[in-house]
Formats: sequence, C-alpha cells, structure tokens
Amino acid sequence: MKQPDTIAIPLKVQRVGQRAGQRTETAALSLPRRSRILTAFVGNFRQPSLAIAVAVLLLVLGWAIKPSLFTRFDPIQGDAAERLAAPSARHLFGTDQLGRDVLSRVIYGAGESVRAAVLAIAIALVVGSLLGLIAGLSGSVVDSIIMRVVDILLSIPALLLSIVVVTALGFGTTKVAIAVGISGIGEFARVMRSSVLSIASRKYIESSYGLGLGHAHVAFAHVLPNALSAVLALASISFGNVILQIASLSFLGYGNPLPAPEWGSIIADGRNYLVSGWWLIVLPGLVVIAVVLSANRLGHAWND
Repeated sequence: MKQPDTIAIPLKVQRVGQRAGQRTETAALSLPRRSRILTAFVGNFRQPSLAIAVAVLLLVLGWAIKPSLFTRFDPIQGDAAERLAAPSARHLFGTDQLGRDVLSRVIYGAGESVRAAVLAIAIALVVGSLLGLIAGLSGSVVDSIIMRVVDILLSIPALLLSIVVVTALGFGTTKVAIAVGISGIGEFARVMRSSVLSIASRKYIESSYGLGLGHAHVAFAHVLPNALSAVLALASISFGNVILQIASLSFLGYGNPLPAPEWGSIIADGRNYLVSGWWLIVLPGLVVIAVVLSANRLGHAWND
C-alpha cells in the first residue's frame, strides 16, 4: 500500500512556530504571576475581618471628605439644655458638658486626624527614603554618618521624640504631623537602605554603570523604583500607628486648641466626666481603636 506523501516544513518555519509556541506558553504562565499580588489582595476580601476594616476606613474617609453629609449638628456650638445627655436616637454618642453632639465632633475631627496622618507618613517616607538611598549607594563614610544619625533617632521612643520636636516647633495639628513624621524617618531610612543594598548588588545595576550611566541616573531610574515597594509596605502598616500617635499628642494638648474637634482632644476634654459622662471618653476612644485596628488589618493584608 502506498504511503501518503509527507509535506516538508522548512526548518526556519519550524523554529518560528516553536518560538511562537514558547511565547504563548510564557505569556500564559506570566499573566498569573503579574496579577498574583492583586488577585491575592482582592481574594482576601472574602475574610470578614478585612471587609469590616475596609468599611470602617471608607466611612472615616467619608467623614474626612464631607462631614456635613453624616451629621446635622454643629461641632462647635452646643445646646445648654442638652448638656451631658446620654446616648440616644437623637444623639448616638450623647452630648458633652457644653451640650455639643459628641458624634458630630468625632466626625468633624476625622478630617484633621486623616490629613495629619497622611502628612506625617509623607514626611517620613520621602526624607527617610532619600537618606536610605544615599546611605545605600554612597561610600562607607557617608553611610556610617547617616546610619549613626538613624540609630540615634531609633534609640529615642517615637512619642517622646515627637513631643520634643512639637515643643520646639509650636503647638497645632500641622506641627504635630511634622513631629510625628520626623520621629518615623529613621525606620523608613533603615528599610530603604536595606532594600537598596540588595538591589545595588544585582547584575543589571552593575551593567548600568558599565554602560557609562551616571550615579544619579542609576539611583533614580533603576534603584529607587525597585526599592520603593519595601517602604510603601512599611507606610501601609504604619498608618494606624501614626493615627494613634497623633491622637496621643492631641490628648496631651499639643494639637489645635479647643474648641477645635480632634480625636485626642475630644477624649481629653471628657476625662473629668468619667462617672457622669462615660460616653465622652469610651465612644470616641472606640472610634480611634477601630480606625487603628482597621488600618493595621488592611496594611497587613496588602503586604501578604
């Protein structure tokens, strides 16, 4: 029986087909890898704790952006006839010693707290990243000087360092944010330096120098973008702690003066009424705790 004629495929066509198949297979394998982080993060929303954390943070963000949508009471002006009223359907968080709605003051205070936290994180991230980048790419002398300064910053408790700085700068929420940001520079610098040292030893960085690229170009075009992921992860984890630190300084009287609504000062203002008005401390305190825990939960979920 005669065998059918076989069709000879040129070797070049075979190689092109093999390369195309390899590219298709590589694309199929690399697509899940590129989207792995986002897919894992979105998948975490099936966990009730993360869903609750996101809901809490979105609510607080809404308070910060448009507080008047969430309350009809003035946070400054009160009604003397309703002073120290217990929580009710009319006043969910009760009223304070001046008849002001406590929930309204908490809602309006969210804006100051969130803005201060963002400013503090930005200061710590930018300054700390620059110091860590310079230390990681410079010689031993510059690296030693910068890291000794960082060691000094890290040896001082963050709250104590913030108090020292805000005392020198003056009182106010913006000054508190700057002080908290300065207290966090050391941690960000150390993380950035560690990441830079790891990246600078890779072959493509050495090849960049071999091609004649300048140190500044290599640092900002190749090293910094790859090292930022570490400090951004630290920023997401630190947000809740920064909120707590700002509220603590406000509680101690370093924030905006009364009657400006701030979470720390609201709690401090009600500490003299712990028996007759427990809601002045407990309910705003629960809000602060919920925000801090939610921010920490979201930060850890993003890093995971």
